[in-house]
Amino acid sequence: MTSKKRPRIAFVSLLDNGSWGASEYLWSETARLLVKNGHEVIACIHGGAKRPPPLDRLSLDCVSLIERFPPRGARLRDFVNQLRHPGRVDTMQAQAIGRVLRHQPDLVLISCTWATNPGLAGWCEHLQTAGIRYAVLIHTHVGHWWPLEPSATRLGNALAKAESVYFVSEDNREMLVRQLGLPVARTSVVRNPLAIDRDTAPPWPSGPEARLACVGRLDPAQKGQDILLACLHDARWRDRSVTVGFFGEGPARDRLGELATGLRDGLVTFHGHVDRPASIWETHHLLVFPSRFEGLGLVVAEAQLCGRPVLITDCAARELVIDGETGFIAASATVPALQAALDRAWSRRADWPQMGAAARQHMLKLLPPDPVGDFAQALRTLCAS
Repeated sequence: MTSKKRPRIAFVSLLDNGSWGASEYLWSETARLLVKNGHEVIACIHGGAKRPPPLDRLSLDCVSLIERFPPRGARLRDFVNQLRHPGRVDTMQAQAIGRVLRHQPDLVLISCTWATNPGLAGWCEHLQTAGIRYAVLIHTHVGHWWPLEPSATRLGNALAKAESVYFVSEDNREMLVRQLGLPVARTSVVRNPLAIDRDTAPPWPSGPEARLACVGRLDPAQKGQDILLACLHDARWRDRSVTVGFFGEGPARDRLGELATGLRDGLVTFHGHVDRPASIWETHHLLVFPSRFEGLGLVVAEAQLCGRPVLITDCAARELVIDGETGFIAASATVPALQAALDRAWSRRADWPQMGAAARQHMLKLLPPDPVGDFAQALRTLCAS
């Protein structure tokens, strides 16, 4: 008796700059797990001259990689064609879709950083025409980026015909369901894997000085580091026994350094990228997360898992925090609101160790122990339905 053939699953990442980010870990780790469980897996990625190490691991794990990175001239022609014909699928994308379809997948999972990614609807429409079932994983949606016609109808139809639409936070799911009128039953929330093991619990850092950490890509348009620096220019921070470390790299490093000019010597330091995120919490007491918007905010979960209280703005990360118990939530991503939350946190700094312990227990209860395994099972269930 022959065993039943396992479904063939394709993953399509619409990350378009050839780099690697938090949005890529869930689908890529799920792809690796499915291969280990005997599935044939295809991954369509941007590609480029320098391949990120996680993609090399996918290749070594026998995931078939399809790169959609064309010569520079072809990219320029596609860009011009998109300006002339906004609704048309560009040549690069059409070729990539054709290469995926030749593998005849049973299911395609499209992972996109933004719900409004311009390539998403085109992929969905091609898969519909080919009779291929698909699901969509959306990592970030911003409420003030309301989809407008005719794109709204096109995107709504593409998502409504998906087998399932996954989000990484309830906040993002509710926003897009409301904006597009998606069938709620076809949507669900999944969790990303963290860069910190659940068993990691560094001891509370010693010393009289309060050490705050702001962790994230140096991109204030989303991450809001400029708001925090503006708060620190207030006179109240000159005499407080506190330091603030910025961890991460990004396009605004130089400008943020300029914004830190004039602060008390030693108040702010920039540390760049850290390979082992848990090491931050071996020396720091509180996360400050001043984001203007988020898909969820994995560093908020990681800091709390390490037993540190957090201070966040009113973004999607609020579903991870109990205000006043595991952290502090600013009313908005503005200087007055963040300053008020910082003052509230400072007045309760004696409570930070107990709040950190409560934060860790909250994360252990809230977050699934195996988000990759859970997502792999969800895709297998879709294939079997």
